Amino acid sequence: MRLLLSLVPKSLQARFLIALVLIGVLPISLAGIAVLSIYRSSVAEQSLLELNSLVRGLNSEVDNYIANCLEESNAIAAQPDIIKMDALAANRQLQAFYLTLSHLKRLDLLDMQGKPIASSHLDAPPDGLVDDAFMAALSGRQTWQTVSLVGEGTFSFVITTPIRDAERKVVGVLRAMINLVDLEEAITRKKYGTQIRALLVDKAGHVLIHPDEKIMQNPTAYTWPGQPRIDPSGQGSIWYDWDGRAYVAAYTIIQDVGWTVIVERPEQEVLAPVYQSRLITGIFVLLSILSATIVAVLISRALTKPLVQLGTAARALGDGNMDAPLPHLPKNTPEIATLITSFSDMRTAVDVALSSARNEKALNAAILASVPTGLVVMSKTLAVLSMNDVAKVFFEDKIGEQPNASPVGVTIGALISENFRVASCNPEF
Repeated sequence: MRLLLSLVPKSLQARFLIALVLIGVLPISLAGIAVLSIYRSSVAEQSLLELNSLVRGLNSEVDNYIANCLEESNAIAAQPDIIKMDALAANRQLQAFYLTLSHLKRLDLLDMQGKPIASSHLDAPPDGLVDDAFMAALSGRQTWQTVSLVGEGTFSFVITTPIRDAERKVVGVLRAMINLVDLEEAITRKKYGTQIRALLVDKAGHVLIHPDEKIMQNPTAYTWPGQPRIDPSGQGSIWYDWDGRAYVAAYTIIQDVGWTVIVERPEQEVLAPVYQSRLITGIFVLLSILSATIVAVLISRALTKPLVQLGTAARALGDGNMDAPLPHLPKNTPEIATLITSFSDMRTAVDVALSSARNEKALNAAILASVPTGLVVMSKTLAVLSMNDVAKVFFEDKIGEQPNASPVGVTIGALISENFRVASCNPEF
């Protein structure tokens, strides 16, 4: 508290100035901060609504794409040449589907032991075919997973489908590897708006589709930063930092495959209108401070200038100068006008009192000088107030013994002898 008080200027004008500036600027500043905060929340909410709308549309598109891939895999597995498990006929069939459907990366027909019978790529036999997905297909369940092949660096969507004969018995397994290029083009080539981008990640947060070519060249090294914070129950929105930039993103999870569709946007772009409004508000506040300071200076000077002039007149009055100029009576500040009028009346009264005292002193001196005999004027307590020259000569010896050689204030008993009696005393004097 003492430190704060020590920072307060001593000058009354400076205090007026600070008070007026604070009164003029503080409410405007607080109102501006409140408006910016509300506007920021509104802009962020509007942006999230836009991103959520986009992500829902992409979710439907990806879901339909996956459903079509699953249906195509079932349709291929239901072909007669595939059900017969005839290698020559199945090879022709798989190669025909591979050439017809551009999103297919390869097709493999496996027997019950996981050995390849036919393939769309005879020159490149598959490896690692007996896995959990293969065992699930033997039990009659269609499964899917994302895999990254050695040397390629990109992820592919692999569908493992059981092949059933006319009696619905599983006789083999069809393994379809889907190239996500078509889906990538459908997602990344859309015009979402300035700097809005869409991406697709798997359960582990590994990117399947991303508009950044550098990331797609090595997607296994990238993990979506927001993955640990997503709600596994469905959809939502989050804020996160990646590569030195802040992002806001809306996401939704495709429950069947566990993929997450994300639409993200840089926070700087989301809040660009807020930054612009903040700049305008800052300029407005600076102009308000400047205007308030100018007005405060004028008002404080109008208030303190008459007081300074009154102070000068008061010091002159103390020095005995009754003619020091007084400030003009201000019309717009009646309180100061009253103070000036009161000071003027006081100075006149003091002047009158001093003149009366001087006149009375001169009269007393004239009376004392007019009496030819010794005359001493005393108070009720017999203290000497004054005496004429004849009395001073009479009491010359006694006066010389008093301090400052003056009889004023000395009791008469100190000046007269024991044999001298007071002839008369006027008690009313």
